[in-house]
Amino acid sequence: MKRDTIFRRIHDMEAKRMRLLLISAVVVTVFGFHKSAEARPPYKGVYAELYPNDPVNPKRCRRCNVCHVPGDKRKKLRNPYGKAIEKALPHPNVKDRKLVKKAIKSAEKFKPKPCRDYGAPGSQFWRRLLSQ
Repeated sequence: MKRDTIFRRIHDMEAKRMRLLLISAVVVTVFGFHKSAEARPPYKGVYAELYPNDPVNPKRCRRCNVCHVPGDKRKKLRNPYGKAIEKALPHPNVKDRKLVKKAIKSAEKFKPKPCRDYGAPGSQFWRRLLSQ
């Protein structure tokens, strides 16, 4: 009898460990592999609609830095273009595409500086080398 209860306890402990491992794996999967945040969807979409072939900010550069200061991880600081859009909007987090489009058009004179996203580190070196 004693031997039977010892094996049952060991089995119960292993089952608890497996449940804990499974729950941990689910939590990591759900919260660990989330997509990184980008510009608010209506703002980003309207910008892409208005400027589909923008030479200043090509498609690969239309991210947060169109309106925000590069390097600000909390995305609280805005560049002059972002500030102009913010002033033109009636309230924060506007979802009406017409209002967003109007605000973006009103801020055209503050358009952001050209994109400096050259891809992976070192790719600029190879572009210069190959273009010679």
